[in-house]
Amino acid sequence: MPQAGTLGARAFHATWRYGALVVSAALCCLLAVSTAFAFDSRAPRAYLYDVNTRTVLYARNETEPFAPASLTKIITANTVQNLVAEGAVSPDETFLVSEDAWRRGGAPSGRATMFAEINSMVRVEDLLTGLVVMAANDAAIALAQGVDGTEEAFARRMTARAAALGATDSTFTNATGADDPAMRTTARDLGVFAAAMIAEDPEAYALFGQADFTWNDIFQRNRNPLYREISGTDGLMAGFTEEAGYGAVGSVERDGRRIVFVLSGMDTAEGRVSEAERLVDYAFEDFRTVRVAEPGEAVARARLYGGAASTVPLTADGGALDILLPREGEDRVRARVVYNHPFPAPVSAGQPIARLLVERDGTIIQDTPLVAAADIGEGNMAQRARDGLVELLTGWIPPISFAGNL
Repeated sequence: MPQAGTLGARAFHATWRYGALVVSAALCCLLAVSTAFAFDSRAPRAYLYDVNTRTVLYARNETEPFAPASLTKIITANTVQNLVAEGAVSPDETFLVSEDAWRRGGAPSGRATMFAEINSMVRVEDLLTGLVVMAANDAAIALAQGVDGTEEAFARRMTARAAALGATDSTFTNATGADDPAMRTTARDLGVFAAAMIAEDPEAYALFGQADFTWNDIFQRNRNPLYREISGTDGLMAGFTEEAGYGAVGSVERDGRRIVFVLSGMDTAEGRVSEAERLVDYAFEDFRTVRVAEPGEAVARARLYGGAASTVPLTADGGALDILLPREGEDRVRARVVYNHPFPAPVSAGQPIARLLVERDGTIIQDTPLVAAADIGEGNMAQRARDGLVELLTGWIPPISFAGNL
């Protein structure tokens, strides 16, 4: 695994006039980093994301819409899991496996199924397991009908759920991924959605990694073809349609570092596996981790208006700040701290203030929230008058507080 390097000891600062911002030494000293894409995916659509540092490692036609096929079942499962987490649905509640669910998704369908019996009542927890482990169509339909009465109504709930998690360019019309011209998603949406799922509820996500499941005395192994092929894979699912080809959404964790990958449009199932391996190898072998700031260490100082102090130190939300950098390439990486400023006082420690944006070739590849590291109260009358005079004389400072090379 690439080792993290600590750069916080270097003594260099970039400061706006009037104290708008002081940027940490680490950000200012990573100059002229090479980042051209030596890697090129064979998949027509691909998206590769590092969960730990929230970095987009690779993207190709990531916003091009395509039919999601069985990848739909990822959002089907999460929609139900979210209802369980909210207490709206109990895992011990039972849903009917209707004749419709049995015919379209059960044994008569010839498709992936958990072999639930017609008109049987099955616990939500068991339906979820069948859906996630076996990509069972009967389970997907039974869950949709059990939650909202009809699959169409549940599909609208799925679309809203995906959008709430950041997958805003996806539309779902059924719970199984059955062909429908109106059913569309993108590689980016699936990647964003998978990463959000993992962060939101690791225990629910862990179900994707279950090795097998037995129902109705029928033993089946996990149907994810990547599960046994790529070391560290613990989810999510694969799919196929004539239109979109072979695709997959996967997540791999190695030595505490987790990545999410999406690919779509491969010609063969074997090609899907080999291309997934290439994406994973690229993620883990071609990047080095740079530690920009330790937990609690200031990354920047944001300018305040009307405060007892003129600036407030900013730290990364959630702990240490790491940035992934490619080992080879020619393009340059840039970083900037963005906030609406001067930020009005008072502020409280932990309050969101700004965002650190890391860009590669004009595209944002990492977006890290920055929060106040200290409480800063409202200033006295003289301090407020001083800030008012500064604004009157200088006008508002543009919203990009810092832009520099990494």
